[in-house]
Amino acid sequence: MLLSNAIHPIIHLANKLIGLFPTIESTYLIFNSENKINAIQDSIALNFSSEELFQLQKVRATAVNYQWVRPEDFIATNVTSTFKQLKLTDEFENRVLLLHFTSPFDQLKDTIALTFPLNATFFSMRKEWSALNTDEKRMIGELIHKIFQAEYQEYFSFHAQLNALKHYYRISGTKTVNKNIPNPFEQFFKITITKTLIEKSTKHGVNFSLTEKGFQSLALFCANEKLDVISTIDKIISLSLLIFPQQNEIELDETLIEAALFSTNKPADNTKENKEIITISVDKTTLLLDKYESAAHRVQQQGLPINGKNIGAFLEPKISPPAISDAIKKNTERINRLFIENSTKWMSIRTFLKPLREIDLSIKINAQKRV
Repeated sequence: MLLSNAIHPIIHLANKLIGLFPTIESTYLIFNSENKINAIQDSIALNFSSEELFQLQKVRATAVNYQWVRPEDFIATNVTSTFKQLKLTDEFENRVLLLHFTSPFDQLKDTIALTFPLNATFFSMRKEWSALNTDEKRMIGELIHKIFQAEYQEYFSFHAQLNALKHYYRISGTKTVNKNIPNPFEQFFKITITKTLIEKSTKHGVNFSLTEKGFQSLALFCANEKLDVISTIDKIISLSLLIFPQQNEIELDETLIEAALFSTNKPADNTKENKEIITISVDKTTLLLDKYESAAHRVQQQGLPINGKNIGAFLEPKISPPAISDAIKKNTERINRLFIENSTKWMSIRTFLKPLREIDLSIKINAQKRV
């Protein structure tokens, strides 16, 4: 998923927030753009050391969507994610709103930090800052995040569609489909696809039709990748409307279908030979991580913080936090390898369990240095 030269959504959202709240004192943005971490303070791009990058990534490793903190707890020159819990009587000191949005590049949070003045106005609700209570701030944080979360996600969806469009023009006229779909599936797909196309034609006011090769390509893709037919057709139709705007009839051929679905194709498994020779030790480490991750999910379901103490309490048999740390230390090299090979697995423990979070952040920092 490439952004090319397009403005990153975090910058775009920050500009909109400044327009919505013109009294904002300062902004601080932390975001991943094509696997490169960026930090911008009040429209000025910042340079940072490896240690500062580590601190930035700690902020992005949060599990929450928003939070209110004090200005001194979020300082541009010394960013920290160790925010103090204030007493209710000190709530007015929390006037920096952190908005977090999950990045599709690394699953950590792109962050916007907004510092509000003491006489801030929210949606015509004018109060002295000290008069805003915790519930009102929670409402404001949830509302702002909800409004802008959809726009953040739509941005990446739109650019994925643009990439599909570029791919369409690259492969147009160069691909053919010469495979046949197994007969037992053919009737099911024909009925489902025909019914769906009729519904979409009515909805969009466009007569959509499917070529025979297009049918073969679509049916094979859905069967092989186990995809939902209706949502898959939605993706194809969205691209077709982008390529052929203001047309009353659109024919969906195999080239258009491949362009719309190419990003869904799984990349070739170039590590197959390596996986065949993975040692028993790595297999045991995988089981260890699976066990910790499962315990972390149970901890989360109970509304408890994910940490070594609580994970240990939910293991069978129960073990102490030092025992968890010792097991991780003894398997650091193998865990490092597994984290690199499985970038989206064990997300709970690699985000919240400190020894694993440090390994994960180290991997990301090393990857950043190679960019």
